[in-house]
Amino acid sequence: MCAVNLSFCSHSSIVSPKKQPKTQEEIIKEKTAREAEKAKQKSKEERTVGDYTAIALDTVHNIADNVPVVYSTSSQKLNYMA
Repeated sequence: MCAVNLSFCSHSSIVSPKKQPKTQEEIIKEKTAREAEKAKQKSKEERTVGDYTAIALDTVHNIADNVPVVYSTSSQKLNYMA
């Protein structure tokens, strides 16, 4: 008779966690980024209003995603009254 120790299975899982579905916002950002890349490859004479809009929206999305966060302590607080 063979005894099997299954304790190694208690800490690992062979089933990967479910992938979260993309939100509407993520889908739009990806689509805009693809359109902006295509628009950036065109010369300035070939670009249309839609191309410039895609480039501008992509820039705005990237700025909103990479906003620097500044934490201030009491000695570093800004004086808004000045």
